[in-house]
Amino acid sequence: MGQEVTGQAELPISFTQVAPPGPYARFATMGHSSTMSADRGEVCNDWLCRPALHPRKGPAVEYYPPSFNGMTGNGGFEVWVPIEG
Repeated sequence: MGQEVTGQAELPISFTQVAPPGPYARFATMGHSSTMSADRGEVCNDWLCRPALHPRKGPAVEYYPPSFNGMTGNGGFEVWVPIEG
């Protein structure tokens, strides 16, 4: 899990800044955060089985847009999966 920051951001001592190499397939939903497991399952069992997408090694990313409310779990999120270019 991560938070998008500028290259000049000061991070807490226990944080690490990384720039995951691309490309990524991005899957967005406006669903509640409790659907994350089901959504990731659909991505892995349906979308990544299609001939046009070839997963590769690399970190998967959960992205929470500004509309996401961490108190309620509402506002949508994205699952980013590393794919071959």
